[in-house]
Amino acid sequence: MHRTTITLTARSAEEFQGKLQWIGKPCRKPQPLVLLLQDPRIYVNAFQVPNGPRQGIRYHILMEAVEKLSLPVEDIILDYQILSRDSDMVFGVYLCASRDTIADYASVPDPQTVRLVKITDRFLCLLERFRNRQSCQDRCYCLLYMDRDQEFRIAVLQDARITLIRNVMFEDMNEASDALIQTLRFVCAKSKIKSLDGIYWGGEGASCPLLMETLKKNVAVDCPVEELPEEASAGDMNVNLLRERLRWQRTQQALYAAWTAGLMIVFMLTGALTWKIYQLETEIGSFSAAYTVYDYELARKYKERLAPHE
Repeated sequence: MHRTTITLTARSAEEFQGKLQWIGKPCRKPQPLVLLLQDPRIYVNAFQVPNGPRQGIRYHILMEAVEKLSLPVEDIILDYQILSRDSDMVFGVYLCASRDTIADYASVPDPQTVRLVKITDRFLCLLERFRNRQSCQDRCYCLLYMDRDQEFRIAVLQDARITLIRNVMFEDMNEASDALIQTLRFVCAKSKIKSLDGIYWGGEGASCPLLMETLKKNVAVDCPVEELPEEASAGDMNVNLLRERLRWQRTQQALYAAWTAGLMIVFMLTGALTWKIYQLETEIGSFSAAYTVYDYELARKYKERLAPHE
């Protein structure tokens, strides 16, 4: 029977646990679950590194993650997706977090109720949905999303590439407006297009509409400023912080299956050998029981009588 994948959004493990209480009771086939995070401990960014083998690309990204999270390599979980490449450079996005953070989320679900198959970032999914819906070739767009009242994220899409992702925390509207204006100026200065084709905003922060009004008043924006529609189905960005854990689980399952199969073969061989020994012992017993002491004595007398004629 086909089971629909559940998608939940959470800012913390406690919120995730609270939402799981509304899911059904344990069943024989737990439903797959995708978790979209809005946790500030999850770091997401765009990357642009020299083209080369995947090991070299991952190394460059991992070194940046070490700097951003201030953690040793062994304490970081990282995954990335290459969105485009040319002869010299590779472009994409990556997601990273500490192992303890991912372990907090992974330990929440009851495996008899749901099966956690993916942990990713909600903003990345919104970006992927926008890339799939909007024609980004030879265009430059800015997306602004406010997860909470005093924090927002800015992303820039140019030529279908995510060239910038920036997280901004602010105390008042003036600080937020200055950060947004500086980012837009940086984008226009760096872009070969030198202008924006559209600014899209959205989110749950109550000050997001006010921030857009402040932007319109302080900057002569010559492009559309529109609200980002909240569609039910977000894009499926192939970045999963649970990938390493799932790979380890599959390895463990394969080893367990191989061990179980080997054990079953040993049991079968042992059973076959035991049955063969039992048959042999039965045959020996029946053979020895076919001759009595009388038969032995009679054979000995016949031999004694035939001895002189030999």
